[in-house]
Amino acid sequence: MLHLKHILLEDPCELAAVALVAHLALLFIWRRAESPAVRRWLLLGPAVALALFAVQALIVTDREEIQALLERSARAIERGRLAEIADAIDEEFVGNSLDKAGLLKAAQSMLGRYAIENARLDQFEIQVENSRARTSFRARCRVVSDVVMIPEYHSRWYIELVRRSDGFKIIRIPEYRLQDGRGRSLRELPQ
Repeated sequence: MLHLKHILLEDPCELAAVALVAHLALLFIWRRAESPAVRRWLLLGPAVALALFAVQALIVTDREEIQALLERSARAIERGRLAEIADAIDEEFVGNSLDKAGLLKAAQSMLGRYAIENARLDQFEIQVENSRARTSFRARCRVVSDVVMIPEYHSRWYIELVRRSDGFKIIRIPEYRLQDGRGRSLRELPQ
């Protein structure tokens, strides 16, 4: 059921593939149909496909909302916009002995030392249960400072979110792995 929801509501490429197969089947039936009435009924296929694409464009699932939040957060980190980063973090955030203010202070310190460029997120795994969600994803970016330039810095993030009245917020970051090509974390890089 989850895969069907993914096809119908979240992935236009998969929906297009299913629609293409269905249209090929309808074309085969169309060519064999002798009755004009049957051919008229077959015209519903393209109309149904268009309706499905419209529904997919209008409905935003929880998984899409979470992915969009994380993508916006990555853009905010690239631009050094702490206010936008703060908007993504819940007031009750706890993690690695930091509260929300401590996390933002650490982010400000890191962004003062390094420029994060060309951030890309992929390999999302998102599970949503009621008002809670867990996700993991890979992040890649270029890290630049006065003394170091890492063209492809990889990290793996595990994040917990909570649904609030204004959408999902990051409430906990239980684990993350940051490494450059040599396995060093940001703390181990030259400053």
